[in-house]
Amino acid sequence: TNDRTNSDLVAHVEKLATSAEKAAYWRKQPPRRDHNFAYRNLGDLRFAEVAASWGLDFLGVSYGAALADFDADGDLNYLVARTIDNDAGMKYLNAKVPKKSVIFNEININWKQELTLVEGPFDLVKCDDNATCLLGSHFSEDYALFGEIIKYATPIVLALDPDARGKTQAYAKKLSSYGVNVRILDHGTFSDVGEMSRLDFLEAKKRAKKWKSDDHLLHLIGTIKSGSL
Repeated sequence: TNDRTNSDLVAHVEKLATSAEKAAYWRKQPPRRDHNFAYRNLGDLRFAEVAASWGLDFLGVSYGAALADFDADGDLNYLVARTIDNDAGMKYLNAKVPKKSVIFNEININWKQELTLVEGPFDLVKCDDNATCLLGSHFSEDYALFGEIIKYATPIVLALDPDARGKTQAYAKKLSSYGVNVRILDHGTFSDVGEMSRLDFLEAKKRAKKWKSDDHLLHLIGTIKSGSL
């Protein structure tokens, strides 16, 4: 949302000592507002600029559009997406649906093949085709996703963030108790899957190790602070 194409600003920020100082500097900068663009495919390798006629040609901060029949009248509607402006018109909010009843990306899941579980959508975009996200780090037996995994005995690769190691071990233990094969992905130097490239993820997935019952015990031992015994 800031003018990061301004080479003078970028050069100034690079001289700041820490990443925290750089982030604080950008937060103080005013948002860069631009006009939206929309193009209609004319079908002969030509496109017509139609932002004004479609009502999209306003000055603001937005990052895309969602197309759907929002009012169920049979006509296609559009929604300017990821806008931060208060005056950008109607906002659509996510429905208050419990996460446990949602299987993200369900339409693309093959339950008979190994499935990767990550925490969020930004992690998911780095995964291969058969993957879904928990929309957080919580996962339990009352989740619809858990039920489908058990129903099909779907093999799982757990790729939650490294700071959720305890949860990863607990989930692996629970899934294994139902006879599900589980492998654990090692993030290496990355803070999460979202920080990886697609190639990084695929290589890490190849190296993912099968979870064993003593892994949970070793994890618990590793959490014991020195001198506490």
